[in-house]
Amino acid sequence: MQERYCKCGKRIIVQYSNRKSDNWMVRYWQMGHNFGKTIRTCPHCGRKINIDSLC
Repeated sequence: MQERYCKCGKRIIVQYSNRKSDNWMVRYWQMGHNFGKTIRTCPHCGRKINIDSLC
Protein backbone atom coordinates (compact mmCIF):
# COMPACT_ATOMS: atom_id res chain seq x y z
CA MET A 1 0.00 0.00 0.00
CA GLN A 2 1.09 3.54 -0.66
CA GLU A 3 0.01 6.82 0.86
CA ARG A 4 -0.81 9.49 -1.72
CA TYR A 5 -2.67 12.79 -1.67
CA CYS A 6 -5.42 14.29 -3.80
CA LYS A 7 -4.70 17.75 -5.22
CA CYS A 8 -7.00 19.15 -2.50
CA GLY A 9 -4.73 17.63 0.19
CA LYS A 10 -6.91 14.67 1.30
CA ARG A 11 -4.86 11.56 2.13
CA ILE A 12 -5.69 8.52 -0.03
CA ILE A 13 -4.32 4.98 0.38
CA VAL A 14 -3.48 3.15 -2.87
CA GLN A 15 -3.34 -0.66 -2.95
CA TYR A 16 -1.95 -2.64 -5.88
CA SER A 17 -3.01 -6.29 -6.34
CA ASN A 18 -1.77 -8.75 -8.94
CA ARG A 19 -4.66 -11.15 -9.55
CA LYS A 20 -3.24 -12.85 -12.65
CA SER A 21 -0.02 -12.48 -14.56
CA ASP A 22 0.32 -8.91 -15.86
CA ASN A 23 -3.19 -8.00 -14.64
CA TRP A 24 -2.81 -5.35 -11.92
CA MET A 25 -5.77 -3.98 -9.97
CA VAL A 26 -5.58 -0.64 -8.17
CA ARG A 27 -7.88 0.14 -5.23
CA TYR A 28 -8.22 3.46 -3.39
CA TRP A 29 -9.12 3.83 0.28
CA GLN A 30 -9.76 6.82 2.50
CA MET A 31 -8.32 7.15 5.97
CA GLY A 32 -10.60 7.69 8.92
CA HIS A 33 -13.96 6.34 10.03
CA ASN A 34 -14.77 4.70 6.65
CA PHE A 35 -11.42 2.94 6.26
CA GLY A 36 -11.95 -0.30 4.38
CA LYS A 37 -14.41 1.18 1.91
CA THR A 38 -13.09 1.42 -1.64
CA ILE A 39 -13.58 4.89 -3.12
CA ARG A 40 -13.60 6.23 -6.68
CA THR A 41 -13.82 9.95 -5.92
CA CYS A 42 -12.12 12.11 -3.33
CA PRO A 43 -14.31 12.24 -0.21
CA HIS A 44 -13.30 15.87 0.33
CA CYS A 45 -13.53 17.58 -3.08
CA GLY A 46 -15.35 14.98 -5.21
CA ARG A 47 -12.62 14.80 -7.86
CA LYS A 48 -12.38 11.43 -9.64
CA ILE A 49 -9.35 9.54 -8.33
CA ASN A 50 -6.71 8.48 -10.81
CA ILE A 51 -3.24 7.27 -9.86
CA ASP A 52 -1.68 9.85 -12.21
CA SER A 53 -3.54 12.72 -10.55
CA LEU A 54 -2.43 11.88 -7.01
CA CYS A 55 0.66 13.45 -5.44
